[in-house]
Amino acid sequence: MKKSLILLLIPLITLSGCIAGIPGAPTAAKGGDISVSFSVDSTEIPAGNPLGLSVSIENNALNPIENLKVSITYPEGWTSLTNATVTKTIPREGMWEGVWIYMAPSNIEVDTPYKFYAKVTFSMNTSRGASITLVKYDYYKRTGEKSRVSIDTPDTGGPIGIEFGQLGQMSYMYPGQDADIPLKVIITNRGSGKAYVGNEPNSTNLNYIEFYEASKYINCSVPDDNRVYLMRDGSVATVMCHIHISKDEVTDIKSFSIPVTVKYNYVYDLVSPTVTVRSVSY
Repeated sequence: MKKSLILLLIPLITLSGCIAGIPGAPTAAKGGDISVSFSVDSTEIPAGNPLGLSVSIENNALNPIENLKVSITYPEGWTSLTNATVTKTIPREGMWEGVWIYMAPSNIEVDTPYKFYAKVTFSMNTSRGASITLVKYDYYKRTGEKSRVSIDTPDTGGPIGIEFGQLGQMSYMYPGQDADIPLKVIITNRGSGKAYVGNEPNSTNLNYIEFYEASKYINCSVPDDNRVYLMRDGSVATVMCHIHISKDEVTDIKSFSIPVTVKYNYVYDLVSPTVTVRSVSY
């Protein structure tokens, strides 16, 4: 009985790479265009029988998922039979699914519940830009057009989000004066995991992202290592910035973009549905 079940499962993995029609209710993680789920092929099995676990990841962000790693922690007494091969990159609109198979302990005297744990980590960037248009005073007098900050383009997606908030309004630039416009960048953890910097999440690098501005016209108040503290799901960090234009660079109307990027690693800690191993009476 045990041997025949294993032989049925292994060809399925070889041909498809996943188990279709998984009846066990999956646990899932949200994350701004990133979907992660952790499923089992059954929530109740006889002692000494195999169990399939599936981790699936879907990337609908505009940037790829890089350096993907998935690890499974299984209960004491279980035996690992096969492990999924984890791809390193999931492109935009890409998906990956892997299957692990474990053998339940056979010496179960009473029905026993178990849980499995999965850790999913990956690297990602999120970017967003603001469009700035500045006008000189005499141009404003001729046309009535004012300076403006436009933030119509959404960010590139992922578990970390970017928004802009203008702190002041400059209608026009006066002749012979520099322009200095305050701008705040709002960074949000919209996933159910945590961001970190470095190779592995630990007490010194957890809850951090790296912040970069990519324009000579903007200067933001961040530490020298570019790290910004950002906690878990729903938390917000604010970076204060200034847009500065020299009076020598201003024509009647000047338009330019202010792109910012956050770089981060991200970790999801997932727990499987409860799997009950039934005792077998002989």
